[in-house]
Amino acid sequence: MVGSGTGTAGLGYARGNSVPEAMALAKTKAFKNLVSIELWRGNNIGANFSVRYKKSYVFFKARKAGSGRSCGYNMGVLLDAFGVQDCIMGHGGSDNPHTLYRAIFKALRDHTRSPEQVSRMLGRKLFNRAGAFYYTNE
Repeated sequence: MVGSGTGTAGLGYARGNSVPEAMALAKTKAFKNLVSIELWRGNNIGANFSVRYKKSYVFFKARKAGSGRSCGYNMGVLLDAFGVQDCIMGHGGSDNPHTLYRAIFKALRDHTRSPEQVSRMLGRKLFNRAGAFYYTNE
């Protein structure tokens, strides 16, 4: 896994005759599979979402800035690679780390949108009350 900490990360798996060779091949594959996401306010996800990948599912919930991250260690390493700091993340189904990592990548790649993008998509007006965003029909 490689990541910039500013919204770009990649994941790669490889085998080799020795550990250093396998790590070098995995790093090369990770650079080929880079995914960029839009971080909201620099280090957060913009909305709540959940994703299923094979037998695993993951869910993300946005939190206020500065409240920190609540997730397991393995998932936290991946979120560090992307630079996500303030969210709640959980998982269910299969505990296979490969499947979980791919589910997280799929979730972040397909579902990260800022509240402004969501309001445009829904055709509703966005307003902020006490740090939380709400949508109106106006």
